Amino acid sequence: MKITVKPAALMLFCGLVNAHSLLPANMSAEDQQLLDKTLLQLQQCFSNIDPSEVTALQQRADRFATQLRELCLERKRAEAEKETAGFYTSMMKEPTIKQAEACADKIPEKFEGFVSTPLNLSQFEADDDHHICDREILPLDQYSGHHH
Repeated sequence: MKITVKPAALMLFCGLVNAHSLLPANMSAEDQQLLDKTLLQLQQCFSNIDPSEVTALQQRADRFATQLRELCLERKRAEAEKETAGFYTSMMKEPTIKQAEACADKIPEKFEGFVSTPLNLSQFEADDDHHICDREILPLDQYSGHHH
């Protein structure tokens, strides 16, 4: 997650926001400036979020991901789908998640696939094409939104 992003910009986040190594190596100076500005805005936005809350929610999501993988391995697909819907709904009501989502909304569309935030729960969203048990379920620190 680091190719053309300046290391100093990444250090500002203390691990809260990541830029992926998939960033184009031939990024224009204009895009590099926009990315730098975006990273700074995200850092400012995330500085208002309690890191201990982020950690607690990440741990909750990771425990749920483990539980979900177990349900899928046990072929309890209907239960896994039901549990996922309930988990996702409850997590999206959390004030810290709402704050993180508001910060993530500031990412320009051209960088959405390259910048991830600490509480990206999209792997738990309902997906009509793929049952939850047919997707790779990862811990949040490994999930970037690129996996299906």
